[in-house]
Amino acid sequence: MAVLAAVSCSLVEIEDGRADDGVSGGIWGGPLKDDESGDAVSQVCYVTAFDYQKGYDWRTDQARESVKCSLVVYADGKPIMKIPVGEQYEIGSDPDMHRIISGHLYTDYSTADETVIRKDGLQIFRYSGREAVCGMCVVDEDVYTIGQSRSGNGFSYRRNGEVIFTKESGVLMGTLRNMDDSLTFAYYDNIHSAEGNLERYYVVRNGKVSQVAVREDIKKVWDVVCTKDDVIYLASVTGVSSPVLFQGGKMTAMPLSADARIMSSSIHYSEGKLGVEMTYRIGADICTSLWMNGVVLKVLGKGMMVSSVCLVEHGLCFTSNPMSAMSQGMIFRSGDQYPMPKWYSCVGNNAMSMVNGILHVGLSSTIGGRPLIWKDGQTDTLQINGYISSVCAR
Repeated sequence: MAVLAAVSCSLVEIEDGRADDGVSGGIWGGPLKDDESGDAVSQVCYVTAFDYQKGYDWRTDQARESVKCSLVVYADGKPIMKIPVGEQYEIGSDPDMHRIISGHLYTDYSTADETVIRKDGLQIFRYSGREAVCGMCVVDEDVYTIGQSRSGNGFSYRRNGEVIFTKESGVLMGTLRNMDDSLTFAYYDNIHSAEGNLERYYVVRNGKVSQVAVREDIKKVWDVVCTKDDVIYLASVTGVSSPVLFQGGKMTAMPLSADARIMSSSIHYSEGKLGVEMTYRIGADICTSLWMNGVVLKVLGKGMMVSSVCLVEHGLCFTSNPMSAMSQGMIFRSGDQYPMPKWYSCVGNNAMSMVNGILHVGLSSTIGGRPLIWKDGQTDTLQINGYISSVCAR
């Protein structure tokens, strides 16, 4: 793709060499700018969505990345960017392979032997090796990533594609976070010993690796969050039936049935707010529970799974997709509960965000209809044939 001409409102027309019949007629793009007067501006709601050619059933996507498709970015309901998707453009149709950061669209793509990072559709760097980018932060003009190898074990932590730290046997826990200008993430490594296979847990803060000092009676650490000044982790402890949250030298037991068998658990942390999401088995049933600051917030019904989560000032918001074609999903907003519109669900795990005090949820049709933005009970329709892949506030 080549940049042809700058147009108004900081938009750049991008030529892809083919006709277009999608959103706003043309492949084009460009991020919004803050008010240049210096006055405070309210948050902007960014939405990303995949738009397929008219008549194509995107739900099956049997012609994956070979059928005409575009990635569209909306700002407060208006399309501001649209770029082609496909192997020839090195833009993927996986919702995990793009994200909005500071008003810009960053994408990653794996070729036969390289990983390509693009900003607003244009390449900024590429490097040898096929990696799935699991986390990305932008500091000034530097792009930091953590990526897992697509061809084996291990991961790499990079700045602008150059390796800062790599681990051939490590397994990432969570994502890359920017905590008060400290870039942090966590991982574990399997250690073979006479006692059997053991897991050792580590945090990386601004490129420096430290082992997490867990107690000897800890059987399993389920998730780790490294802040600027603390290491927070959730663990199963010998002799304690409930999982325990370790934070700031304090231990908090998460109330859980003694016959529950944990399958997975995640810590959701932002600006001092902390939530816990846990999936577990009781007999043959799979259940999910959520806690906020150590207190049970919600126990979902049997078979109900969390599809998207966001922390807000006064609590935790999340969604649960429909369990069958005849049921409705649910939207939970800080203790309140709302039904999803019938025949809609969330795609991906980043489909909701609080924007200027209003909860925005991206909902995609399960029967091929237009996608919706749910805003505290009101809905707006996107005029595309496709689905919403992410919602975020700037």
